[in-house]
Amino acid sequence: MTVEPTNRIVVRGYAPEDEPRVMEIIERVWGTDTRNDHAFLWKWKHELDADRQMENNIAQVIVIDGKIEGYSGAIPVKIKIKDQIVEGVVILDTFTDPDSRGSGVRLMKQQLKNVLIPFGAGNPRAKELWSRLAKKDNVIIRNAHKMVRLLDPTESLINKKIPALFAKPVGYVWRFVDGLRNIKFSKVYKESLRLERVEEFSQAIDELLNEFSRDFKFIVIRNHDYLNWRYVSCPFQYEKWILRNGAKPVGYMVFRAGVLNNRKTMILSEMMAIGQKEQYYNVMLLKLHEVASECGVSDIQTINTGCNVFERVLKKNGYYFKKEPLPMIGQLNHNLISDYDLYSGEDLYLSIGDADYEFIFFKQGVNSIIRSTN
Repeated sequence: MTVEPTNRIVVRGYAPEDEPRVMEIIERVWGTDTRNDHAFLWKWKHELDADRQMENNIAQVIVIDGKIEGYSGAIPVKIKIKDQIVEGVVILDTFTDPDSRGSGVRLMKQQLKNVLIPFGAGNPRAKELWSRLAKKDNVIIRNAHKMVRLLDPTESLINKKIPALFAKPVGYVWRFVDGLRNIKFSKVYKESLRLERVEEFSQAIDELLNEFSRDFKFIVIRNHDYLNWRYVSCPFQYEKWILRNGAKPVGYMVFRAGVLNNRKTMILSEMMAIGQKEQYYNVMLLKLHEVASECGVSDIQTINTGCNVFERVLKKNGYYFKKEPLPMIGQLNHNLISDYDLYSGEDLYLSIGDADYEFIFFKQGVNSIIRSTN
C-alpha cells in the first residue's frame, strides 16, 4: 500500500490502490457515463505497467497534502525510430479534481519532460497545452483521416429523417452494386493463400511484424505478446484473422462491430501485410466486406495509417476520405535522434490500434458494444 507524504506536493507513478480515488475524480469532472467508460477499460490499460522499470513511463498521479488530486494516463510502449528501439509512452487523459486548479499542468509538464517519446490524440485543448509546455509551435506528428466504405445507407438515411419508404429501396440498390464490386475483387485469391480466424496470436506472427516494421522510420513495435494484450485482453471483442501463403503468415487483420453516431459500424483496427501487399490487402478486405455484410453494419471505418499501399488498396475498394483531420501529437525529447524530424510525417506508421486512437477518434466506450460478429 502506498503511504502518502503530507504537507507537500508529490508526482509519482500510479498504483492499483489509487483507482477508487481516481474514479471519484472522473465522476466529479465528467459524470457517471464517462466514469463507466473509463472503468470498462481501466485494468486493461494498466496491464503493461508491470513490464516497465522506469516509473516515468506509466500513468502519474499528483498528491497534495496526502490526497490524490489528479491523474495523467499513460501506456508504455516500445517504438522503433530509424534503427533504434526506445521506450515511448502513449499519453491518455489528464484530469484533476475541480477543487485543485493548476495540478493538471504540473502533471503534464513532468510527463512531457521525463518521457523520451510521448504521443497521443490531439484535441484542441491537448494541442494547445502540449505546444505551450513543449515550447513548440507545432506538436502534430500526423493528421490522419478516417476512410469509410458505405455498405448500406438505409440506417443513415432514416436517422436523417428520410422516410423508410424511400430509404429502404436506396439501400437495396446500394447493396446490390456493392456486391458486384466484391465479385470483381474475388479474383485476387490464389490456391496457396489461406485465411484463418484465430483466438490469439502465436509467436509465428513475429517475423511478419518485424519485416513490416522495416518499411517505416517510426512505428510502435509489435510482437505476439503486444497484439494479444491489445486485441485479446482488451474488453472489446475483436475478430482476428491471419493470411497465410502456404504455411507462412503474410498478413493479418483485426476488426470489430460497434456503434458510432447511433449506427452499427465495422471498425477496422489494424491490417498489415508483407511481400505482395496489394494482393494480400485485397484478399483480407474481401473477407472483411463479407463479414461486415453478414453483420448488417452500415459501413466500415478505419484511418490511413501511413502505409501507402494500404491506402491505395482501400481507395480501389471504394473507401473514401473524410475531411475532418484526426490530429496525432507527440514530441521527441533529449535529442534522442538528432537527424530525424518527427513532425515531417516521413515513413511514420500509426494505426487506430496504437495509443487510444480507436476509442477517441471513433467515440468508443461501454455503450458502443453490440452483439458479437460470431
